[in-house]
Amino acid sequence: MATKPARRLLYALIAPLPLPLRRGIDRRVRGLAESRKLVRADAVVVSHPKSGRTWLRALLSWYWRTARGLATEALLGFDDYHRLDPTVPRILFTHDNYPVDWLGPARLEALYAARPLVLLTRDPRDVVVSAFFQTRRRTDPAKRRILGKDDPALADLSGFLRHPEWGLPRILAFYERWAERLPRLPRALRVRYEDLRRDPAGVFTRVLIHLGETPVDAGAVARAVAETEFSRMRERERRGELATGRSRRFSAGGDDPAALKVREGRIGGFRDHLRAGDIAWMEAEIARRMPPGFGYRAEETDPSSGSG
Repeated sequence: MATKPARRLLYALIAPLPLPLRRGIDRRVRGLAESRKLVRADAVVVSHPKSGRTWLRALLSWYWRTARGLATEALLGFDDYHRLDPTVPRILFTHDNYPVDWLGPARLEALYAARPLVLLTRDPRDVVVSAFFQTRRRTDPAKRRILGKDDPALADLSGFLRHPEWGLPRILAFYERWAERLPRLPRALRVRYEDLRRDPAGVFTRVLIHLGETPVDAGAVARAVAETEFSRMRERERRGELATGRSRRFSAGGDDPAALKVREGRIGGFRDHLRAGDIAWMEAEIARRMPPGFGYRAEETDPSSGSG
């Protein structure tokens, strides 16, 4: 069930079932697929959805295309670049949602600990706004029904960000889980989306070294940064040119900029979409629940950064 057509067929088959059952089936199918990849992976990139993973994937894609001279225009998948050149690692990109259902917490953590892991993080206020637009403008209606994302409480941004299952509480739970887990993962590298935006060449080079790329090709880094500049990425998506090797195409179609996967990418862009009361509620929740060390608590924020 790795391809979108196969997943749509699954959704059609389980649509008549009660919500808990159809969601459970979806989790098991996705969990099995990711677990099989994790066992074979040379490295792992973990992020909460809407934290900049597509950009990091594109940076890695352009780097290895350039550094290894690979004849492909597809974005890096799991092992497609590795098949073209075995020196390119097999990388599992995961949101850490599903493998635990198959592997259990202890086995999952052992597999994470056994290989280089990059934890990509982003300001949860920007994440939740991006997740809202993803749900309302991009997510397949059949998928929304299967997962219960057609809940009327998710129809407006204020309700979405407060939703206990899909809004800010879900994102903060992700950070709580990783704050507890990270001390046991000595091969984990934390990378903030905000730092990657401010110094893409420097931070991306750190990622490459962590993934075992030595020496790093500085020319390939420079080209990767140039080719994945935001406006160029967005235009490629508009033209339907962002796709993985398994024909998973990152394109919403149409002219709605809010429906693009490469939507804004700005630091602190949440302020343009939220009322003062919503921002105050989020900041109170972050103060209450966000673990220290990620850089998103008020006392950790650089006032000159523009990130909030």
